[in-house]
Amino acid sequence: MNIRRANKSFRRTVNNLRAGWLRTIEAFSGEKPKVKQLALFSDYRDELSIIT
Repeated sequence: MNIRRANKSFRRTVNNLRAGWLRTIEAFSGEKPKVKQLALFSDYRDELSIIT
């Protein structure tokens, strides 16, 4: 395995792990429920826009 492929695989693994920390929370207000993505840690706020 060359270095580029290993690095790409590592980044993919890290991205998958970070995505696992994101949760969807259903907030019920009024008649229509709203679904909002929240990050467990503030460091991941920028990544929410990338993933969703």
